[in-house]
Amino acid sequence: MAEVDVVAIPSKANYVAFDALRLGRSTQQVVGRLLRFWDARNIKKDGQFMGIVLLLLDEKCSVIQAFIPAALASHFRQVLREGIIFNVSGFEVGRCTKLYKITDHPFLLRFLPATTIIEVSDVGPTIEREKFMLRNFDNLQALANTNIELPGQITFVQGSNLNDPTSTQRLVLRYRIDSSVIVYLSLWDDVAATFRAHLSSGDTIYSVMLITTVNPKMFGGNLYLNSTPATSFFFLQQHSTNPRVYQKVRILLNKVKGATSFDYLKTVGGVVHESFKAACHARGLLDGDKEWHDAMDEAAQWSTSYLLRSLFVLILIYCEVSEPLKLWSHCWESMADDVLRKQQRVLNFPQLELKAKELEKYTLIEIETLLRQHEKSLSDYPEMPQPEKSILEEGMEKHPEKPMV
Repeated sequence: MAEVDVVAIPSKANYVAFDALRLGRSTQQVVGRLLRFWDARNIKKDGQFMGIVLLLLDEKCSVIQAFIPAALASHFRQVLREGIIFNVSGFEVGRCTKLYKITDHPFLLRFLPATTIIEVSDVGPTIEREKFMLRNFDNLQALANTNIELPGQITFVQGSNLNDPTSTQRLVLRYRIDSSVIVYLSLWDDVAATFRAHLSSGDTIYSVMLITTVNPKMFGGNLYLNSTPATSFFFLQQHSTNPRVYQKVRILLNKVKGATSFDYLKTVGGVVHESFKAACHARGLLDGDKEWHDAMDEAAQWSTSYLLRSLFVLILIYCEVSEPLKLWSHCWESMADDVLRKQQRVLNFPQLELKAKELEKYTLIEIETLLRQHEKSLSDYPEMPQPEKSILEEGMEKHPEKPMV
């Protein structure tokens, strides 16, 4: 089973989940696990200390950013401990600017002189220990200016003093996400020194790494990834490019606190398992198709309906789905959010209404269209509901090559 801490939230606390927060100052209280915290500095003013940034996770697996200004940092710093669950009250809720946005949540918590933060340790609702997500290139473009977790391959390292583990000068890595996509990753300050230490360690050369908590930005239409003070590295000497491997890594990163290497992730009860899948089984994390249900649920929190359909198709084709019908029944509605609007546009009938069964039929057409781009069809999955032939032919006639987006 997943490792979680169990905490009690007193009924009199009148706390709210992160997603229910309201803008402004109020008597709102929140309860969440402190995942990470680090000092924020202004690189344009010689590293001037600005305050402390915190990441908090609540019982609904929602992550929110909090900020303690420099003037209050000394007062709160001694209380902060990563992994501990706190009750926070007396704060201000503000909007997150795109420039410093590091979570999907639209708000952030600002600490005030009257803010209180108290450790909670009794028995009650569960809060996960960690939350990680793996993104592909298209996701990164859509989520530029947020923090992400991305697997890929290093093909080139540029910088000076590569063998000096104490040098904090900038490094630039050429990073291969797949055979046709290259992005550039800039490492700064202590993160650059940490990477130099790996290069000069004398161990077998690593070619594949997992890097967490980087900040993607778009410049001139190109994607650049920048390290943050919370950036970490995971290295592996031999690693498959199978996307199912990345899925198992994501599952383990969500459940294993403080992982420092891939072998750490594969270790359960003192035994290092041969594969990430075996480690997942040993922890009881693979329950039938639960991992694919969870993947779709996770993506539904940030993705568009079209990207959800694309993900569903990739899972169907490349992953070991034992019961596709149950997966479809679980998530088809989240993949159908834009289908009614598309049909209204196609038919030039803004007042069109579709019943649930009709909406499902048109969503199946969208899935069939995507499958055909991979030379597959819903007919290859007889347990799945099949699209009506008349509607399918009509859709293909109007959109012979390109799916309705």
